[in-house]
Amino acid sequence: MDQEKINELLSILVAIIILSISYTFKDNTNFFNILFIFTIVLSISIISKKIFANYLNIKLNFQFWSIYQTSLLEKGHLKKPLTMAWLPLMLSFVSKGTILWMPILITKEEKTIERVTKYKGMHRYSEVTEWEKAQITCISIISLILICLISYFFNFFLLSKISIYFALWSLLPLSNLDGSKLFFGSKKLWTFTTVLTILFFMITLTF
Repeated sequence: MDQEKINELLSILVAIIILSISYTFKDNTNFFNILFIFTIVLSISIISKKIFANYLNIKLNFQFWSIYQTSLLEKGHLKKPLTMAWLPLMLSFVSKGTILWMPILITKEEKTIERVTKYKGMHRYSEVTEWEKAQITCISIISLILICLISYFFNFFLLSKISIYFALWSLLPLSNLDGSKLFFGSKKLWTFTTVLTILFFMITLTF
Protein backbone atom coordinates (compact mmCIF):
# COMPACT_ATOMS: atom_id res chain seq x y z
CA MET A 1 0.00 0.00 0.00
CA ASP A 2 1.49 3.35 -1.06
CA GLN A 3 1.76 6.38 1.23
CA GLU A 4 -1.19 8.14 -0.39
CA LYS A 5 -3.50 5.22 0.39
CA ILE A 6 -2.18 5.02 3.96
CA ASN A 7 -2.80 8.75 4.49
CA GLU A 8 -6.29 8.42 3.03
CA LEU A 9 -7.16 5.49 5.29
CA LEU A 10 -5.81 7.27 8.37
CA SER A 11 -7.82 10.40 7.53
CA ILE A 12 -11.01 8.35 7.22
CA LEU A 13 -10.41 6.47 10.48
CA VAL A 14 -9.61 9.67 12.41
CA ALA A 15 -12.69 11.34 10.90
CA ILE A 16 -14.87 8.47 12.13
CA ILE A 17 -13.46 8.80 15.65
CA ILE A 18 -13.82 12.61 15.71
CA LEU A 19 -17.44 12.51 14.53
CA SER A 20 -18.26 9.75 17.01
CA ILE A 21 -16.84 11.73 19.92
CA SER A 22 -18.69 14.84 18.74
CA TYR A 23 -21.99 12.98 18.66
CA THR A 24 -21.60 11.82 22.27
CA PHE A 25 -22.13 15.44 23.40
CA LYS A 26 -25.67 15.11 22.03
CA ASP A 27 -26.46 11.47 22.73
CA ASN A 28 -25.22 9.41 25.71
CA THR A 29 -25.52 6.18 23.73
CA ASN A 30 -22.59 3.81 24.15
CA PHE A 31 -19.57 5.31 22.35
CA PHE A 32 -18.73 2.08 20.55
CA ASN A 33 -22.27 1.88 19.15
CA ILE A 34 -21.86 5.42 17.81
CA LEU A 35 -18.42 4.50 16.44
CA PHE A 36 -19.89 1.49 14.63
CA ILE A 37 -22.68 3.60 13.11
CA PHE A 38 -20.33 6.31 11.85
CA THR A 39 -18.13 3.58 10.38
CA ILE A 40 -21.12 2.33 8.40
CA VAL A 41 -22.20 5.82 7.31
CA LEU A 42 -18.79 7.00 6.15
CA SER A 43 -18.05 3.66 4.51
CA ILE A 44 -21.29 3.80 2.51
CA SER A 45 -20.62 7.40 1.50
CA ILE A 46 -17.03 6.73 0.42
CA ILE A 47 -17.59 3.36 -1.26
CA SER A 48 -20.57 4.61 -3.29
CA LYS A 49 -18.45 7.54 -4.50
CA LYS A 50 -15.51 5.34 -5.43
CA ILE A 51 -17.68 2.83 -7.30
CA PHE A 52 -19.37 5.51 -9.40
CA ALA A 53 -16.09 7.39 -9.93
CA ASN A 54 -14.46 4.17 -11.11
CA TYR A 55 -17.28 3.82 -13.66
CA LEU A 56 -16.33 7.29 -14.92
CA ASN A 57 -12.61 6.40 -14.89
CA ILE A 58 -11.96 8.90 -12.11
CA LYS A 59 -9.67 8.30 -9.15
CA LEU A 60 -10.77 9.64 -5.77
CA ASN A 61 -8.71 10.49 -2.74
CA PHE A 62 -10.17 11.51 0.62
CA GLN A 63 -8.44 13.92 2.98
CA PHE A 64 -9.25 16.37 5.72
CA TRP A 65 -10.94 19.61 4.74
CA SER A 66 -8.52 22.53 5.06
CA ILE A 67 -8.97 26.24 4.47
CA TYR A 68 -6.40 28.51 2.89
CA GLN A 69 -8.34 31.51 1.63
CA THR A 70 -9.82 33.60 4.46
CA SER A 71 -11.37 36.40 2.40
CA LEU A 72 -11.96 37.56 -1.17
CA LEU A 73 -8.97 39.88 -0.94
CA GLU A 74 -5.82 38.91 -2.81
CA LYS A 75 -3.79 38.75 0.41
CA GLY A 76 -6.60 37.20 2.41
CA HIS A 77 -5.03 33.81 2.84
CA LEU A 78 -3.06 31.83 5.39
CA LYS A 79 0.61 30.92 5.07
CA LYS A 80 -0.33 27.26 5.37
CA PRO A 81 -3.70 25.50 4.92
CA LEU A 82 -5.55 25.10 8.22
CA THR A 83 -6.97 21.62 8.77
CA MET A 84 -10.54 21.82 10.07
CA ALA A 85 -10.65 18.41 11.77
CA TRP A 86 -11.09 20.14 15.14
CA LEU A 87 -14.28 21.95 14.12
CA PRO A 88 -16.84 19.19 14.92
CA LEU A 89 -15.41 18.71 18.42
CA MET A 90 -15.33 22.42 19.20
CA LEU A 91 -18.84 23.17 17.92
CA SER A 92 -20.34 20.13 19.59
CA PHE A 93 -18.64 20.93 22.91
CA VAL A 94 -19.59 24.62 22.89
CA SER A 95 -23.19 23.94 21.82
CA LYS A 96 -23.53 20.88 24.10
CA GLY A 97 -24.35 18.70 21.11
CA THR A 98 -26.78 21.10 19.45
CA ILE A 99 -24.50 21.73 16.46
CA LEU A 100 -23.28 18.48 14.95
CA TRP A 101 -20.85 19.56 12.23
CA MET A 102 -20.08 16.58 9.99
CA PRO A 103 -18.31 17.65 6.78
CA ILE A 104 -14.60 17.32 7.61
CA LEU A 105 -13.46 15.19 4.66
CA ILE A 106 -13.11 16.44 1.11
CA THR A 107 -12.84 14.51 -2.13
CA LYS A 108 -9.99 15.03 -4.57
CA GLU A 109 -10.75 13.87 -8.12
CA GLU A 110 -8.10 12.84 -10.62
CA LYS A 111 -8.35 11.40 -14.11
CA THR A 112 -7.08 7.84 -14.51
CA ILE A 113 -4.79 6.52 -17.24
CA GLU A 114 -7.80 4.66 -18.65
CA ARG A 115 -9.71 7.92 -18.90
CA VAL A 116 -6.89 9.68 -20.73
CA THR A 117 -6.55 6.73 -23.12
CA LYS A 118 -10.29 6.66 -23.73
CA TYR A 119 -10.36 10.33 -24.68
CA LYS A 120 -7.13 10.30 -26.69
CA GLY A 121 -7.36 13.02 -29.30
CA MET A 122 -10.09 14.70 -27.25
CA HIS A 123 -7.90 15.99 -24.41
CA ARG A 124 -10.29 18.64 -23.18
CA TYR A 125 -12.90 15.99 -22.46
CA SER A 126 -10.51 13.83 -20.43
CA GLU A 127 -10.53 16.37 -17.58
CA VAL A 128 -12.92 15.74 -14.69
CA THR A 129 -15.93 18.01 -15.26
CA GLU A 130 -18.00 19.89 -12.70
CA TRP A 131 -21.02 17.83 -13.76
CA GLU A 132 -19.19 14.59 -13.01
CA LYS A 133 -18.15 15.89 -9.58
CA ALA A 134 -21.80 16.75 -8.91
CA GLN A 135 -22.91 13.27 -9.94
CA ILE A 136 -20.38 11.61 -7.63
CA THR A 137 -21.61 13.67 -4.67
CA CYS A 138 -25.25 13.02 -5.55
CA ILE A 139 -24.71 9.25 -5.67
CA SER A 140 -23.24 9.39 -2.16
CA ILE A 141 -26.20 11.34 -0.78
CA ILE A 142 -28.75 9.06 -2.45
CA SER A 143 -26.92 6.05 -0.94
CA LEU A 144 -27.19 7.62 2.52
CA ILE A 145 -30.90 8.30 2.00
CA LEU A 146 -31.38 4.63 1.11
CA ILE A 147 -29.52 3.60 4.27
CA CYS A 148 -31.77 5.96 6.23
CA LEU A 149 -34.87 4.39 4.71
CA ILE A 150 -33.74 0.77 5.14
CA SER A 151 -32.58 1.25 8.74
CA TYR A 152 -35.87 2.97 9.56
CA PHE A 153 -37.89 -0.04 8.43
CA PHE A 154 -35.66 -2.35 10.47
CA ASN A 155 -36.00 -0.09 13.55
CA PHE A 156 -32.34 1.01 13.55
CA PHE A 157 -33.40 4.55 14.28
CA LEU A 158 -30.02 5.94 15.33
CA LEU A 159 -28.40 4.72 12.12
CA SER A 160 -31.29 6.26 10.20
CA LYS A 161 -30.83 9.62 11.93
CA ILE A 162 -27.06 9.81 11.56
CA SER A 163 -27.26 8.77 7.90
CA ILE A 164 -29.63 11.59 7.04
CA TYR A 165 -27.70 14.10 9.19
CA PHE A 166 -24.56 13.27 7.25
CA ALA A 167 -26.43 13.51 3.93
CA LEU A 168 -27.85 16.91 4.90
CA TRP A 169 -24.44 18.31 5.85
CA SER A 170 -23.04 16.96 2.57
CA LEU A 171 -25.26 19.46 0.74
CA LEU A 172 -23.63 22.50 2.33
CA PRO A 173 -22.21 24.63 -0.54
CA LEU A 174 -19.19 25.90 1.35
CA SER A 175 -15.54 26.11 0.31
CA ASN A 176 -14.48 22.93 -1.52
CA LEU A 177 -16.82 20.64 0.39
CA ASP A 178 -19.09 18.16 -1.42
CA GLY A 179 -22.06 20.49 -1.30
CA SER A 180 -20.19 23.08 -3.38
CA LYS A 181 -19.35 20.52 -6.05
CA LEU A 182 -22.98 19.47 -6.28
CA PHE A 183 -24.29 23.05 -6.22
CA PHE A 184 -21.92 24.47 -8.83
CA GLY A 185 -21.99 21.30 -10.93
CA SER A 186 -25.78 21.31 -11.22
CA LYS A 187 -28.05 23.65 -9.29
CA LYS A 188 -31.10 21.64 -10.41
CA LEU A 189 -29.60 18.40 -9.10
CA TRP A 190 -28.58 20.14 -5.86
CA THR A 191 -32.12 21.49 -5.41
CA PHE A 192 -33.71 18.09 -6.05
CA THR A 193 -31.30 16.31 -3.70
CA THR A 194 -31.75 18.96 -1.00
CA VAL A 195 -35.55 18.75 -1.09
CA LEU A 196 -35.40 14.94 -0.95
CA THR A 197 -32.92 14.96 1.95
CA ILE A 198 -34.89 17.53 3.95
CA LEU A 199 -38.02 15.41 3.47
CA PHE A 200 -36.33 12.39 5.02
CA PHE A 201 -34.76 14.57 7.70
CA MET A 202 -38.23 15.76 8.71
CA ILE A 203 -39.33 12.14 8.99
CA THR A 204 -36.43 11.33 11.34
CA LEU A 205 -37.56 14.13 13.65
CA THR A 206 -40.65 12.05 14.46
CA PHE A 207 -38.63 9.35 16.24
